[in-house]
Amino acid sequence: MASMNATGFARYADLPPAVREMAENFGATNPFMCGTWLREFEARLLKPNEQACYVVVAADERPRLILPLIIETHRWLRVAKVRSMANFYTNIYAPVTNAGFEADDPAAIAQTLTDYLVDSFPRAALIELSPLRGETRLYAAMIDAFAAHGYATRRFGKTANWHEPFTAAPSYDAYLAQRPGQLRSTLKRKSRLLERETQARIDITGPAGDLDTALADFERVYADSWKPEESHPEFIRAVMKHLIAADRARAGILYVDEEPAAAQIWLRIGDHWGVFKLSYRPRFAKYSVGSLLTAAMIEEFLRMPDTRCIDFLSGDDAYKADWVSVKGEHWGFECINTRSPWGKLLSWKRRLSNTSASNTS
Repeated sequence: MASMNATGFARYADLPPAVREMAENFGATNPFMCGTWLREFEARLLKPNEQACYVVVAADERPRLILPLIIETHRWLRVAKVRSMANFYTNIYAPVTNAGFEADDPAAIAQTLTDYLVDSFPRAALIELSPLRGETRLYAAMIDAFAAHGYATRRFGKTANWHEPFTAAPSYDAYLAQRPGQLRSTLKRKSRLLERETQARIDITGPAGDLDTALADFERVYADSWKPEESHPEFIRAVMKHLIAADRARAGILYVDEEPAAAQIWLRIGDHWGVFKLSYRPRFAKYSVGSLLTAAMIEEFLRMPDTRCIDFLSGDDAYKADWVSVKGEHWGFECINTRSPWGKLLSWKRRLSNTSASNTS
């Protein structure tokens, strides 16, 4: 049996080179957890009461898993909460693994990981991981291991995930034929109107494109859209420049008379293409520029033979059902330390909430 151990690191820069390489390579599977994303998250998004922690599980001195976490402190508590290194930008959280991870023993890794967290943060009232996608043996084993340590465990739904999976990438025409007639009619009418009244073009920027111009125009559209002000534009610019240059993202801009009118950023998540950011300028709304750009982006991705899913990532917005047909769920789990006074209080509140919900159903 492999000799397994866990080690915690407070900064991404402190990780051994082999571990950092593993994190960067993981970007092909999950860009929200690649090395650049984690490094920029740590540098730009942590709050004053938060500290990064990277727990590395190694077997026979080879790194097998990295669990990026946030240690959240409280005014009266040394450690109040341990949670995923994730926020509203993170659509999918996952432990960072390498290509050979599936051959490992997930129960042993989960036990090593859980033992480390329980021993290292005995005063933490809560340990929470979300948003997770899919069911894995590792997640199930972690929940079981925390329960064996006496923690009260709970699964919860985090957000809807609308997507359209394929066994093979269809042609764009075949894909569009499966969409609602109203959407097809809107795309046809608005495209004709745009062509008749304006000079319009769509630029989709990949690794060889002008990243600075594409991102600057994306920012112009976003700033003039209906959406609230971008809270961390420097974070978005830093990670998107890296992901686009690494062929893990695309920026699409629809121009009307050379004015950027709609903008989107899509990410490559394994064999999925998922829309991460989208906006349009209201003064161009009569042309449905957002819908026309979405159609153009999807057409671009369906030309790629390895595309197996069009993914709208997080949220239950009604319009997504026009573009894709499958509604899934991102989820999470929490483990409450019932030996902690605050954990006992939280566990009591959860039970009270569940009792109230049962009485009203």
